[in-house]
Amino acid sequence: MALMDKDTEAQTALPTQGMHVIRFEGVDGRSVEIEPHEGRGFDVEPLGFVDLVRAAETKNPTLEVVIANGRAPTAATGLELDGPLTATLTLSNNGPVVAYGLVEGGWLPMPWAHKRIAWVDRNVVINLEKLKEEVEHDFRPGDRAWLTKWLGMDVDEVSPILFVLEGAVRRPPTDFEMRAELGRAVKVLQKTLPDARIQSVGSKQRRALHLMALDYAEFRSRAMRVLVKAIPLVMSPVKAERRLALERQVFEVARQEGVKVGSLPILALLSCIYDANPALSAHQTARPGRAVLKPIEGYSMADAYNAMADLYFVELLVNAHALFPQMPPVLYTGDAGLASFWTALQPMTTTMAHLPRGRVRPTVTFGLSGNLFPALSQDELIALKQRLGQ
Repeated sequence: MALMDKDTEAQTALPTQGMHVIRFEGVDGRSVEIEPHEGRGFDVEPLGFVDLVRAAETKNPTLEVVIANGRAPTAATGLELDGPLTATLTLSNNGPVVAYGLVEGGWLPMPWAHKRIAWVDRNVVINLEKLKEEVEHDFRPGDRAWLTKWLGMDVDEVSPILFVLEGAVRRPPTDFEMRAELGRAVKVLQKTLPDARIQSVGSKQRRALHLMALDYAEFRSRAMRVLVKAIPLVMSPVKAERRLALERQVFEVARQEGVKVGSLPILALLSCIYDANPALSAHQTARPGRAVLKPIEGYSMADAYNAMADLYFVELLVNAHALFPQMPPVLYTGDAGLASFWTALQPMTTTMAHLPRGRVRPTVTFGLSGNLFPALSQDELIALKQRLGQ
């Protein structure tokens, strides 16, 4: 059911009684409201890589999204059934995408990616603070919760954990710094999104976060050394005949530091090697490896830490989707490079191992789409996956 045509305009209304509502207003004055058929939020199909690049390189992007669980009064639609309906919506932004919502299967712009819990990184919080200042005059004075409702965040729990785990000083935060950052994150979120439900992180949860950071610290240190050594190798595009040798050099650096060739930082480096394709858009998001690693001359450990923080978030999100399939979070980021890498990576959960003391470990493989390695033909991509053991 295509609800958009040249004579129809769509507006997203504020959530009503904890539920998202879409209102369509035609030039003839006819109005149709669509709400979720079951549940509080719409079931929206994720967008893909091409849509992401288009959204990132356009100041006012137009995106087409599909919802599969709409319902509307039969008197307005002329249908015999209220729902579920499948609706194709054309979204025309009055500005750039506020935040990229990373979900299983791709991405969606805020607020369409909502799940039961939203992880927000520092870039999103900064973007929301700016947005609040820019458009506050468009809402009623004294309405403290206008931004929360406008974004639909009043029907979700907003988590500060990414703000805490990343830290503020381009290195792993100490336990004391994590406590300070947690307090800061909660204050910033409460100020930016008044009346939003901020996830409670008590002392037990904070200790668990610190242990997570410690568990990851040793691998992150080795991976950061790999990035500092390997970034000079991939700074510039190389000719096709040199790529395989360069790949071997990256593998050797990884071997020296004890980092698996199928790990996220190595996949990002390989993406830099295999991205020389003149048909690509000039925007950085068209080259996911460079977009997430952000290689520059004199690449430092601080630069490597920033890249590994993003890759850590990808790993956390993959694991969360595997561990909580009935309640997966959405990760909202203002970093188009992180969104680009996630969308091209195509993570897929395969198995779940049960360990002693009630622990579980998901084993994840990646689809590794051609968007991650745009210089490769399909046969060359298959050969690369074989070299990676996939």
